[in-house]
Amino acid sequence: MDEKEYMEMLDAAIEKLPEDVMNRERFKLPKAEIRTEGKKTIVVNFKSISEALKRETKHFLKYLLNEVGTAGSYDDQSGRVTLQGMFTKRTILNTIEEYVKEFVICDTCNKPDTNIERQGRQQILICLACGARRSVRKL
Repeated sequence: MDEKEYMEMLDAAIEKLPEDVMNRERFKLPKAEIRTEGKKTIVVNFKSISEALKRETKHFLKYLLNEVGTAGSYDDQSGRVTLQGMFTKRTILNTIEEYVKEFVICDTCNKPDTNIERQGRQQILICLACGARRSVRKL
């Protein structure tokens, strides 16, 4: 196979890819709306953040509660989370960023097209864009 044939095959393969795979700007995380009411911190748009990450709300909530070290509750109707205690906006935003790095973004291609699957006792992050696999910690 010569270089010209290879390049034609490569171009044909790229054309068959979904449009959003080639677009690097498609992953937009909604800005977290965080309020403090008394001694509680509320993430108003928790559900929309979870949906943008394409992760189960329960999994995302468990991570958030573990990382900030508090108790909290999720209101299914309003889609908001109430954390016991006062936390800075920066603390919550940093925790969300760490979740994205650990449980959403592929280490190999840096794309958010991933799923978490359980294989035996392990949880595996599988990239749908490049096929990479890595284990993630269990929550």
